[in-house]
Amino acid sequence: MLLDGDGQHNPGEIPQLLVPITKDAADIVIGFRSFGQMPAYRRVGRAVLDRATGGPVRDSQCGFRALNRRAIELLADTLVKDDFAIESEMTKIANDQNLRFADVEINCKYGDFKTSTKNPVSHGVGVLNSVIGLIAEKRPLLYIGLPGFVTFVIGVFFRILLLQQYNQTRYFSLAYAMLVSIFMILGAIGLFMGLTLNVITRLKR
Repeated sequence: MLLDGDGQHNPGEIPQLLVPITKDAADIVIGFRSFGQMPAYRRVGRAVLDRATGGPVRDSQCGFRALNRRAIELLADTLVKDDFAIESEMTKIANDQNLRFADVEINCKYGDFKTSTKNPVSHGVGVLNSVIGLIAEKRPLLYIGLPGFVTFVIGVFFRILLLQQYNQTRYFSLAYAMLVSIFMILGAIGLFMGLTLNVITRLKR
């Protein structure tokens, strides 16, 4: 069993999360917090992070979880995060490994109850950044190399416009030159990083 250490979860609901585990209906059971009990700013943040994390779960950020032996053994050897992004990393790895998910509706303490030890905005941004990093690490060519290539092509397009304008008018546009430099440099960096990380990822496997 996993619970957040800030008193937000009710230990009395532990038996509810264990039901799918004891019935061998799921490998991981995640507590589901209905939007109705959450403050508005938390709903927005959770919706964004749920979308970014993906997977067949309705509440990817809830720390109230039950895991069976198979899930524990798998995740113990693969988890690397030690911050607020651990829930997203756990969900993504379990989904990639085809573990079975279930969720059980739970209650959380909000309102005037002081549960969070971190600013919700910085918390959300930090988790989202970690999720993007996890996605990019798994498929660097798609999420880093491809955008880099597209950016580089845009730079080439502006370079062609720059040369055409110069040939026709003998006027050298500094604006086009800056766009060429920015897009081609950023594109080249992205493409190089994508290729490099792809090689590193394959070597790790």
